[in-house]
Amino acid sequence: MSKELSLSNEHQAENLEEEIYTAIKGFQTIKSRPLKLLLDYLPPGIVTVILVEVLITQRFFASDLMTVSGLAAACVAALLLRALFDKVPGTLMTLWDRKVIRYEQGDVGLREKYCDFIKGFEDTLNHRASWISGLFFASLMYLSFPFRLRARLASRGYIVNVVNWIWLVARHGPWYDLLGIFLEILLGYVLGLFAWRMIVIAWEIRSLGQDFDLHVQVEHPDKSGGLRPLGDLCFSNALVIMVPGFWLAAWIVVISYLDLTAYAIWPSYFKRLLVVIFFLALVAFFQPLNSIHKAMVKKRVEIQKRLDELSRKMDELAKSLLESADSLEPQEGQKKLDELKFMRQIYENNSKIPVWPFDRSVFIKFVTSQAVPLLSLTGVWPSVLRALESLLAFIQQYQR
Repeated sequence: MSKELSLSNEHQAENLEEEIYTAIKGFQTIKSRPLKLLLDYLPPGIVTVILVEVLITQRFFASDLMTVSGLAAACVAALLLRALFDKVPGTLMTLWDRKVIRYEQGDVGLREKYCDFIKGFEDTLNHRASWISGLFFASLMYLSFPFRLRARLASRGYIVNVVNWIWLVARHGPWYDLLGIFLEILLGYVLGLFAWRMIVIAWEIRSLGQDFDLHVQVEHPDKSGGLRPLGDLCFSNALVIMVPGFWLAAWIVVISYLDLTAYAIWPSYFKRLLVVIFFLALVAFFQPLNSIHKAMVKKRVEIQKRLDELSRKMDELAKSLLESADSLEPQEGQKKLDELKFMRQIYENNSKIPVWPFDRSVFIKFVTSQAVPLLSLTGVWPSVLRALESLLAFIQQYQR
């Protein structure tokens, strides 16, 4: 009877294993085909629009460098989004293959739990609630227009508010202004759908650290206990948020350095947005990993207890060698020295217990990517650019 039960459990485990791999291989961060096609073709589409506009028509926004550069930034963000979404199933597969995930109810319980986690992850990514996020971002885009159009319409003597701005544009602006406004609001909706998925990715990583018992592999080559894929995924998530941060910082520097009066209204607004983006990037990177960090700290405490026991045995062995050094046979003494050396090596190999699922290189990349845009808030970059310009002029004069 016990043999039949064992075979039944083994068969169930095999079925669940196959179900896990099937779920990961068929994992879709975006199930909506139109949305998937939009993300795939958005970068080449943006590049095509910019080239046609700047090189051929020169009608709509060729003279507006801010709009052109904003489209270029959107192109980069779309490429990073595509890379982020593609990385999710690979991360889930790597974690499973490395066996860094455990569950208190045993092997079969782990497989069942992880399979449910994968399916729930995919369902949440594509939940209808993403529409709420889309409408929220579309509303933000709509509400931004009164501020953005205030200077232009005020020069004609109009008072702009949230209610009348679109009527003023429709009455006094060309038709393509309205088309551009509609497309930007639609883009805001699409950005909301993508933002929902970024939030869900962060949330599910957080849940992973809370719902599963993580097995920290101290000597794993990734120097993060085998959990670096989670750190890389959160860094990719934060990197998408940093793209508009770099765009804002670049324009703050350019406007200040070149004294562009046409864009003088923007720096104060951009500085506030940059602070918000900095905060969001911090949250996107560290908050999901905090639960993983706590689980790794818990494992470090457990491993440290065993290391402390080993150090006590090492101390006892070293003392016994000291006390009996004059009475031990050389062969027996050498055997105990080898044993002590072996224990020391074990202790050293396991003493550097990682507590974050990323290594120093990832941390440095994150800090650097955050620090560079924030320097624009200090007014350092314009001074640096002027110094470089003076240095270049001096070199050119010297060469003559």
